[in-house]
Amino acid sequence: EDLNLSLVSNILDSGQMNKLVLEQIISVTKEKKPNTESLGNVLGKNCTSLWIHFNLREISELLQILLLSLNVNGFSTTDILNITDAFYQFGFGNKLSMRLEFDEGNNELVKSITYLCIMNLVFLLDL
Repeated sequence: EDLNLSLVSNILDSGQMNKLVLEQIISVTKEKKPNTESLGNVLGKNCTSLWIHFNLREISELLQILLLSLNVNGFSTTDILNITDAFYQFGFGNKLSMRLEFDEGNNELVKSITYLCIMNLVFLLDL
């Protein structure tokens, strides 16, 4: 437990939190859905649906952490460029790699991802 606290403290003190969270967001948005062919049609579809849902939730949670990190730790010009580029790459939620397989329940998560991207950008622009 002390090791985890020390690790988090070092990350926060080094000013790397924004960069690390952004790297995680980029990594999660590029993940490919699992291969479920061997599970059969029904189980495979259910597994894929659950994976997509949890992937979207992870993206949403990381965007919330990024917004908090930007607020607490501040940001640099480089952060603005990197975050804007990353958001452009995954289309603010509308171009996520698994978008063709979203079901109705995930539409709200995609909207929240889009809104969180916008909130992060508005915060960066200091509007």
